[in-house]
Amino acid sequence: MDNGDIKRVKISRGSHEIPKRLWNETLKRQLKVSKEYFNDIK
Repeated sequence: MDNGDIKRVKISRGSHEIPKRLWNETLKRQLKVSKEYFNDIK
């Protein structure tokens, strides 16, 4: 984050891919970032 905080989330899905809807909700509600922001961070 801009203030130096690091946010983490753990989604237990075994070896399966995370469904798009679940991933979008995780970004929005738990991490509180946009998809663009998440993809831009390196």
